[in-house]
Amino acid sequence: MTEENRVGQGSEVLPWFWQVGGWNTDPRSEWDDKFLRVSWLKAKARCDRWSEELRMVQHEMFWPTLWFKHQEREWERRFMVNGKPGHQAYAAKQQALWEILGRRLRRVSKRKWL
Repeated sequence: MTEENRVGQGSEVLPWFWQVGGWNTDPRSEWDDKFLRVSWLKAKARCDRWSEELRMVQHEMFWPTLWFKHQEREWERRFMVNGKPGHQAYAAKQQALWEILGRRLRRVSKRKWL
């Protein structure tokens, strides 16, 4: 009756012909109850899937933050260890790059997406 994976499923409504009176004289038949129950279960399953997806994305945003911090510390360590000016300049640039990436990711991940 409905395509559950299509774009715009959040505004899913029952087709007009299911809402028109006259096709069934009994106001609430067993068939109506089953149909509405199935529709509700499909909607609940979609809601559960999207809730799970949101939790997964929020959790996945945590790992790049750790990786960026690790890289920042690694390049800071390399800066301290190596005494050559060219190597130190490159390490300082890399350390600053990873710090900026981490800061941007933290700022973006704090936004409310919903």
